[in-house]
Amino acid sequence: MLTKIGRQNDFRKGEIMQEQQFDFNRGAVKPIQCLSDGWAMLKGTGQYGNFLGVLIIGFLIIIVGSCIPLSPLMPPMICGIYLCLLAMMNRQPFNLNTLFKGFDFFGQSFLASLVLTIPILILSIVMQIGLGGLSAVTDTLKENKNPKPEEIFPILFGVLGFVFGIYLLIIAVALILGTLT
Repeated sequence: MLTKIGRQNDFRKGEIMQEQQFDFNRGAVKPIQCLSDGWAMLKGTGQYGNFLGVLIIGFLIIIVGSCIPLSPLMPPMICGIYLCLLAMMNRQPFNLNTLFKGFDFFGQSFLASLVLTIPILILSIVMQIGLGGLSAVTDTLKENKNPKPEEIFPILFGVLGFVFGIYLLIIAVALILGTLT
């Protein structure tokens, strides 16, 4: 059992921690309202040109940097774009220097990108192996002009099930990692 002492997250043996209850509020996020608020924020700052320039330069650097394996330039650039957004939300001035301040968070942002990239890389390799197996099965079936259904269906269902399972696994991992970030 966990007990509560001092701060909210410190627990000791003896007392039971109470569960927090969360209310589900359907319709709490209104996408059209979010877009309208974002446009009003961008329009209200008068720095539309600055932000457009920051986005163009940031995305060009990301695109050029994506030619490098694991793209070490992308995470700091995204941090810099977020820093510009935060400055705009707080009605503070920003420029290209703010974009490049994302490199102050290089270690943290690169580590976060690795946490997202490595599972996706592993799952894509596994999926490519499955697709290679499917290709081998179809080549084998092409050589045998009149295969019996008993020969085709178990192999086909096995390979298609494997590929479908990998797709479901990728979706599940993407959802889990998306909620963690």
